Amino acid sequence: MLSLLDKGLDANRAEISAAGRAIRRSEASLDAARRAARIPNFMVDLDYWYMPMGSEVRHAYGAMVSMNLPWLSGRRRDEEAEAERTLRAEQHALEATRNAVRYELRDAAARVESARQSFNVIDQELLVQARRSLEATQASYAAGQGDALGLLEALRSYLQVRLERVRALAELAASEADLKRAAGTLALDGGGR
Repeated sequence: MLSLLDKGLDANRAEISAAGRAIRRSEASLDAARRAARIPNFMVDLDYWYMPMGSEVRHAYGAMVSMNLPWLSGRRRDEEAEAERTLRAEQHALEATRNAVRYELRDAAARVESARQSFNVIDQELLVQARRSLEATQASYAAGQGDALGLLEALRSYLQVRLERVRALAELAASEADLKRAAGTLALDGGGR
């Protein structure tokens, strides 16, 4: 069951999806930085001036063509290196998030197994023993061989085991819900049944 839950983690957990989106954003930034560091930019500029106070020339025109050479700029290489470092950091963050989520999933699965074993011990062994003890004490009391204090103690013990059974059942349900939440399969929409 754990391997089935582990396979859907990337799609079901928002933290992993967010880290994946951060990696894609960093990859796009790195691509842009690489293009800016390697591909020259061209600029064409046309200007017009109107000079009403001028002498004979009232209209002036200008043109400019420019090209930058990014491979001569150290700033572009630094931006590219920074984008590469950011991408590596995002990749490490994704792996750390995956590890944390897997740990959380395995921890929740271990708590479910522990709660299930505890419930089974109480339900199948302790409750049966407490019931037999109560029945034996009741039979002894009915035969006139026991006292009321012993009967009350057996009844208290039986009720205590039943309460422990309910607590163990509640702990099992809570740990199963934690497992579903850790796997990202628990819907928290509030219902509408």
